[in-house]
Amino acid sequence: MPSQPDRRRGPAAETEEPRWGPSTTYRARPRLRRPDAGERRQQLPPPSSPRPAGAVRDRAPEPPLPPVAEADRAGRHPVGRAAAPTGTTYGRRRPSSRVRRRRAGVLLAVLVAAALVAYPVALGLTALGALQRVDALGASAVEDTPGDTYLLVGSDSREGTTIGGDAPGARTDSILLLHVPDGGGPSVLVSIPRDSYVEVPGYYETKINAAFSLGGAPLLVDTVELATGLHVDDYVETGFTGFADIVDAVGGVEMCPETAIEDPKARLDIAAGCQVMDGDTALGYARTRYEDPRGDLGRGDRQRQLMAAIAAEGTSPGLLLNPFRAFPTAAAGGSALTVDESTGLGDLVTFARGMRAASSADGVSMTVPVAATDRVTNSGQVVDWDEEQADALWSALRADDTEAVRAIADAQAAALGG
Repeated sequence: MPSQPDRRRGPAAETEEPRWGPSTTYRARPRLRRPDAGERRQQLPPPSSPRPAGAVRDRAPEPPLPPVAEADRAGRHPVGRAAAPTGTTYGRRRPSSRVRRRRAGVLLAVLVAAALVAYPVALGLTALGALQRVDALGASAVEDTPGDTYLLVGSDSREGTTIGGDAPGARTDSILLLHVPDGGGPSVLVSIPRDSYVEVPGYYETKINAAFSLGGAPLLVDTVELATGLHVDDYVETGFTGFADIVDAVGGVEMCPETAIEDPKARLDIAAGCQVMDGDTALGYARTRYEDPRGDLGRGDRQRQLMAAIAAEGTSPGLLLNPFRAFPTAAAGGSALTVDESTGLGDLVTFARGMRAASSADGVSMTVPVAATDRVTNSGQVVDWDEEQADALWSALRADDTEAVRAIADAQAAALGG
């Protein structure tokens, strides 16, 4: 007889536990709701009461560790270890000694490069800040010519010196042209005798040095441009005091006169042979002409020799690499020179390099070819240029062909027995 369900217990499907077997199906027990924190605190026994057996202390869940494979790829900690806290060096790979040496070498190279750039710039700025200025270059009537052409002027002004004489005001005791080519040829230094008979714009034909006394630096620039056809790019002037100061600043210059010279007008009394000249002696050596059989032409040769010696000493490594000598020399040299108002640091650098190049064995140093030195005019005894040779010289410079100028200079030296 089949069994009847017990009505007091309800249906068997709702009261009886499921059984394992072919005719039964497992059903999971319902998940109990986790009480919130307030309920848990209420369910915990008071501190004084003993904890029931089997009870488990509640603990805050710990953050999971990063997967081992991911940690290994990041390279932050070995396998099986936790990552190092942020801001610490635990587990970081230190650069090898080879890498540290390479970094130090790069830093040293950067510092050396910065010093190599900053040091010459500082020297140039020191000289630039000490320069005197004059408005020498106005609107030129001559078209621009290739290369850089500098007009160098030595004034015979007695201002600030103990040199006497009957020459009030200022005239040009020496006139030189420095041409630095664009094409990489030799630099050229040309002396123009101060008694050269030329046309002064707006006046008349007279000695070229009269242009300076008539109209100062601007008129002298215009006169030189008219006589040569060269466009003057910059102007450099020094007086007696400045010339002596420059020589003293570089520590003196060595000159080798072939004969003894005694010239009271130039306040010069020296023996023959090589000797180091200070500023006053070098100034007298540059000015003397009455004891020279070639007169003003011989003086031009000595002036170029002195300029070469000053350029060699002023740009020597022994001076430039010694800041205790280089900066005083730059300041003294700058204060001894007067330049155009537009002259900048780049112009000074080109001038210094050009002077050194023209004074070296590869440079060209000469005087304007001369035909006569004894012609007498209303202006006194004057110097006449050799028109054919002088035109060839100026044409070569206007074309920036300084190799052609070398041939003219060699021919001149051969004619003088040099």
